[in-house]
Amino acid sequence: MFFLVATHLARTHQVSMYVTAAGHHPPGIRIVVVRDMREAVVAMQSAGEEIVILRDSEVLPNQSLLSSMQQSVNVVYMGCLVRSKGFHVLARYWGDIVRAVPTARLHVVGTRRLYNEGAALGPLGLASPRYERQFARYVTEHGKLREDIVFHGILGADKWRLLREAKVGVTNPTGAGETFCISAAEFGQLGVPVVTRNVGGPIDVVESGASGILFDDERDLPEAVVGLLKDEDLRAWMGRNAMTRVRSRFDIEIVIEKWHRVIDGILGGDPVAAGL
Repeated sequence: MFFLVATHLARTHQVSMYVTAAGHHPPGIRIVVVRDMREAVVAMQSAGEEIVILRDSEVLPNQSLLSSMQQSVNVVYMGCLVRSKGFHVLARYWGDIVRAVPTARLHVVGTRRLYNEGAALGPLGLASPRYERQFARYVTEHGKLREDIVFHGILGADKWRLLREAKVGVTNPTGAGETFCISAAEFGQLGVPVVTRNVGGPIDVVESGASGILFDDERDLPEAVVGLLKDEDLRAWMGRNAMTRVRSRFDIEIVIEKWHRVIDGILGGDPVAAGL
């Protein structure tokens, strides 16, 4: 939301503002680091040129974060660790995946506290005590977390560095309540094919068989992931398609332009726009 509002303000102040991951921006463009929206407005008012706006929390990535990902075949799951987001489904089949691809590593981004900082956690420090009991046996061995699963917790800008190292992205395997699935779009914009459920919002984000794989039965999840991990050419082709699809449909400039048309339609008395 910060960058959505910031980009709208940039238009108002006629500033060409680039919104990028920390350290990834066009060369020769001035960088302005801000702490909140007020500072962003001040920066835009005084800029009169092309600038990169970055929040200070997104400027100093943890250089050691990706050490566990080197020389591995990485699958990344991203989502809040609550039952409706389906991590337990992926956990249940992870053993099948790693038996087929022994070098595979699962990286998990998120905990129960993603949307509730004060939420109680179980002994693993990942989810509620009740939910942890549903997947603990799949992610532990001899009372310790499996070595082929890395829980990264809640990440800031480091998330983007981690996602770039992914071979396959997995989002909510149940599809429950997914009206859009922003995680699938984030994977896609980085060229990472997504495996997820063929229901709800992901249907609009992922073109099954072209930019990722949508499955109807959760038992098909491991086969879909393994197939992409073993076929580098297919994975690369789907990754390119995913990037093209997401950027052509959901790039922030495209979405903002659509909102402008909707708002202009409402102000102009368009009954269709008014009914949205």
